[in-house]
Amino acid sequence: MSLPPERRKRYAILFLLAALNDALDILEIFNPFIELLLDVFTAIIITFLLGELDPILFLVAVFDTVPFVDLAPVWTGYIYYKYYKELQKTSKLKVEKLEIPETGDRYEE
Repeated sequence: MSLPPERRKRYAILFLLAALNDALDILEIFNPFIELLLDVFTAIIITFLLGELDPILFLVAVFDTVPFVDLAPVWTGYIYYKYYKELQKTSKLKVEKLEIPETGDRYEE
């Protein structure tokens, strides 16, 4: 129930990038336009490292531009969501079929 080492490294980089972006949003060091550019840059890097274009990523970027919503760690939450979904895809639960004998059946020794 784990990812290959290459995917784990990518997710580690993504978690660091998302946490850094969320920290900059919370601290409000830059003006809103620069924060918007950082969000766009973050979305591009996430798309590149994951290797897929996800529509939810666009919604997260738009959601993060709303005033006072950017105080929540939305980027880190998105990366955790993608990580969790990928872990669920890789883990395969094996269920064995259990046969229950009928009432008239008996085991003979």
